[in-house]
Amino acid sequence: MANIHITLVGGQTTPVYQGIVASSPDKVILIHSQQTEAEANRIAAEIEVKCELRLFDPVDLQKINEAISNLKFSFTDTDQITINVSSGTKPWSLLFYGMFSAEANATVFVIDQNNLMWNLKTYQQKEVV
Repeated sequence: MANIHITLVGGQTTPVYQGIVASSPDKVILIHSQQTEAEANRIAAEIEVKCELRLFDPVDLQKINEAISNLKFSFTDTDQITINVSSGTKPWSLLFYGMFSAEANATVFVIDQNNLMWNLKTYQQKEVV
């Protein structure tokens, strides 16, 4: 059983770091586009957790859906998955939520501008640093 954290890399990186810290993962998967690849590499170099970078199309819904599906099927039922949809593109956020929101072993969350992490399944919140 692994604790895997998926985070979407976009223009705002503070919630990316906050989500990683809050999740205490064994592994981080950084979803990035060509435009955010340098930022994803910087994040991977700065954190002390095993990282994997995944290049996603930023807007093509079919390509994004296929990439998320492939990623989802790489996990086992015993893996605990956290997904931070605070950054990245809107299509990424929507499709990750759609693909993982009903999974018992997955938690999808967003971190708002007030440093509150909202669980999108339960609507519970907690403050993050």
